[in-house]
Amino acid sequence: MNFKNNKYRKETKSTALITGATGGLGQEFVKLHAGRKGDLVLVAREQEALTKLKENVEKEYSVEAYTIAVDLSQAYAAERIYNELKGKDIAVDYLLNNADFGGQGDFFTRTMEQDLSMIAVNVVSGLTFVQCIFMSMAPLLPRKMIFKSVYDMQNIKK
Repeated sequence: MNFKNNKYRKETKSTALITGATGGLGQEFVKLHAGRKGDLVLVAREQEALTKLKENVEKEYSVEAYTIAVDLSQAYAAERIYNELKGKDIAVDYLLNNADFGGQGDFFTRTMEQDLSMIAVNVVSGLTFVQCIFMSMAPLLPRKMIFKSVYDMQNIKK
């Protein structure tokens, strides 16, 4: 792979890490970045869907894609992604933290576990990505990030 985390990066390709890459806006972010000939780190829960997306995007856009199947609601998921990328010398230029979900049902009938999972995906993983990826790689290149958050206020009612 041509993703080297090199402080003298001479290649003009950039690499985007896109969470929630296999569905909805995530797929659109993948197409946009690949359309600009950028390499990809695709993150989602299902490896089968990631593999299919990787094959399609590499064939259609002639870019390189690396996949990581992980559930961002699990403890230390973003740190595991960071450590895997670091171990493979993959530098990230763009973070598109697209993975998120809203409350499932009425606030007063959801379980604490459901809300904590939502907080882990929507808040903790994003903070961890910023801490790990951007803080540690900040001296290398200017980085850009996009956080997409959806808050369903209709489900917070008594």
